[in-house]
Amino acid sequence: MGRLCCAWLTDQRFTMKMIEEEISADTQSRDPEKTSRDLFGVQLEVTGLLLEAERRRLVLLQAELAVTSQNRTSFSRKQLEQRQLLDSISSSFNSDTIILSMAFNTRNAMLEVQI
Repeated sequence: MGRLCCAWLTDQRFTMKMIEEEISADTQSRDPEKTSRDLFGVQLEVTGLLLEAERRRLVLLQAELAVTSQNRTSFSRKQLEQRQLLDSISSSFNSDTIILSMAFNTRNAMLEVQI
């Protein structure tokens, strides 16, 4: 078991060393302009993804705003209808009060004439 473990560790170290050497050789042989273009491509792709995410977020916010605006419009419309109804009731009440007042005054005037 001990030898198997040591063999595995040795194999892992050898593999890691090979990977490090390959990365080092690849880095040294890589053209700086190509690396710069690759990085720019990655930056461009990431920026595109971020813009797409922001666009989706904006669409959701616009939909939420539309729903909220409809609710407010509906609420405002209900308030306006209530106000108009109250005004109608109030004017009707005022008209009835005026008519009753006129009738009462007429009755009083007739009573005074009879006396």
